[in-house]
Amino acid sequence: MSTILLRAYPEQSPWTLDPPPAEALKQAHAAGRRSASDTSASNPLSLDNEALSLGPLRLEEYTAPPPLPFIPTTTPITFVQARRIDRNSGVLRIQMQEADRVVKLYIDSDATLAETGTAQTLDVFEREAAAYARLLHAGACASGAVPMCYGRMQFTGLELRDATASLDLQDEFRDFIQRGMSSGFKGLVLEFFTGSAVLSSENITPALAEIALKALYAVHNTYVKHGAVKRQNVVVMPAVNRVAWVGFDCATVPENEPLSRQDLLAELAEGWSMLYEHVFNPVSLTGYEA
Repeated sequence: MSTILLRAYPEQSPWTLDPPPAEALKQAHAAGRRSASDTSASNPLSLDNEALSLGPLRLEEYTAPPPLPFIPTTTPITFVQARRIDRNSGVLRIQMQEADRVVKLYIDSDATLAETGTAQTLDVFEREAAAYARLLHAGACASGAVPMCYGRMQFTGLELRDATASLDLQDEFRDFIQRGMSSGFKGLVLEFFTGSAVLSSENITPALAEIALKALYAVHNTYVKHGAVKRQNVVVMPAVNRVAWVGFDCATVPENEPLSRQDLLAELAEGWSMLYEHVFNPVSLTGYEA
C-alpha cells in the first residue's frame, strides 16, 4: 500500500485507496489476531520497499503562503486565565472581540539575538508561525484539523506584565514573563476549545482515532510536517466528533527546510502507530508521552 501511495503523497489521500484502519484490521484478522493494536507489523503505512527510502522524493512546485495577519496591541484584549506553561512558551486564555481565544506566547528571540549575539537555526515561534501560515492559507484551520489561527501579536514585557497582573499565575508563569521583560514577546492568537481533552487511552475510540489520522493527513496536505507526534499534541472533542492537532513549534515547511514525500508519509505512519498500537495499548506508550 505505501509503495503505491508514496509517489503521490500527500496530494493523493490514503483513504482513496483503502482506509488504513480497515487495511490494518484486514491484515490483523488474516494473521489470527483480534485487533489492529496487537502488532506493529500491521501498520499499512510503513514503507514496504526499502529502496523507496534511499532517494528523497521532493514535493511539487509550491507557492509560499502570505504571512499571518498582524493583530495590533491596541486591539481590546482581556487576559482571563493561564492555561499552560513550559520552558519555551506560555498559553493564556483571552477574550478578544467578545470571543474566547487563546494566545500562545514566546519570548522574542529576535530581540534576544540583538542583545546577546546568540543565533538559533530557526526559532520555535517562527516555526509555528510559518506552519500556521500554511495551515490557514490552505484550509486546514477551516477544516477543523487544527485550531483556527487569527493572527500574530507582539507585546513588550511591561505590556504583558501589566495585562496579567490581576491573574492568579503560578510561579513558573511569572518567571516566564520576567525572563521576557527586556526582549518582549511574540504570540499567536488561536481558537479556544470547549469540551476538549488531551488524547488518552481513556477517551480514544476507533472513530476518533480515524478522525485524528485524517486530521494529520490534512496537515500534510498543506505541505507541513508536524514534527512532534505524541498524544499531548492531539486534542479530542467527542461531543462534536472532532480531533485537532496542536503544538507546531517543531514543524517543518518547505520554504524553510528540505521536506520530502518520505518525510510526510513516515510521519503519517508514526501517527498510525501512536494511535493504533500505543494509545489503544497504554503499556506501550513509551516514546509518545514526552
